Amino acid sequence: MTVEDQIQAYLSNQPEAKRAELIALDGLIRQTSPECKLWFLDGKNEEGKVIASPSIGYGGYVIKYADGSSREFYRIGLSANTSGISVYVLGLADKDHLKREYGDWIGKATVTGYCIRFKSIKQIDLETLRQAIQFGFDTVDQNDFMSLAIPNLPAADLSIARHFYVDRLGFRVIFDSSEGGTIGLLGLEREGMRINIDAPMDGHGRKACVTLEVDDIDALFAEWSVSLNLTDAIVDQPWGARTFGFQDPDDNTVFVLSNVTW
Repeated sequence: MTVEDQIQAYLSNQPEAKRAELIALDGLIRQTSPECKLWFLDGKNEEGKVIASPSIGYGGYVIKYADGSSREFYRIGLSANTSGISVYVLGLADKDHLKREYGDWIGKATVTGYCIRFKSIKQIDLETLRQAIQFGFDTVDQNDFMSLAIPNLPAADLSIARHFYVDRLGFRVIFDSSEGGTIGLLGLEREGMRINIDAPMDGHGRKACVTLEVDDIDALFAEWSVSLNLTDAIVDQPWGARTFGFQDPDDNTVFVLSNVTW
């Protein structure tokens, strides 16, 4: 199937009310940039297991990482989930831009560093959304460098850690420097989050902790609460953040948070 065929099949499989709104948004984005590259991500891993919500992508930019690696990804994204619809504007150096420039005018929507999330297009101002999308398409790639502090987590067996982070949490492997898949270093990434798994990490104790700062904590919690059988709910912290956490197979703590003002 072509990308266009995949997009149309995805739209056709949506409930009638949401399908009509997605089609309208798809048309709005294409009108904003008629010649843009189209993407479709089905949300499945290499084994065909659904690990994330499918998404339609438009345009493109190159993400450049501090370790010298890079990859192309879509600039604008469109995705439906159980709580509504998300429009992603990626690659913005100023993480406050969307909320500062469009938050007061967009209507009933949650605006974060790269996502505008709403229940229905009837509750938002479509012209304001179009302006945000246009800004995303017009953004120059000179600021797309991501300077990262990447944590290394210890593991006893890379194959067990890989199964946990890739198959259950939806990360992808960006490099694999291992011996037999059990000993060595594994680099993982998901939506800008980076983790390295080191087995064995000589000289370091177990029970390390990594913090993942995300924009859409509700969507991630909904996904991971199913794959991990999480029992604790998201916590609204007194210092303003929303958080949840869990342990990986090597007893490392993964702490997820959003709504942070540093």
